[in-house]
Amino acid sequence: MENRLVLRTTQGLKPEAVNKLTMVPGEGLVGLCFEKDTIIREGNAPKIQTLNTLTT
Repeated sequence: MENRLVLRTTQGLKPEAVNKLTMVPGEGLVGLCFEKDTIIREGNAPKIQTLNTLTT
């Protein structure tokens, strides 16, 4: 899985997603933070559909 971000630990997401969930740089909030090398404060993150599938 070259050039992909891999979930290694979690607090609040499904534990079974660890080491299985991957993203490319620029994908989702995590990928965007990685790509821009910055912190992004987003108050509506729980409303983003890709995040909702990980927490339910």
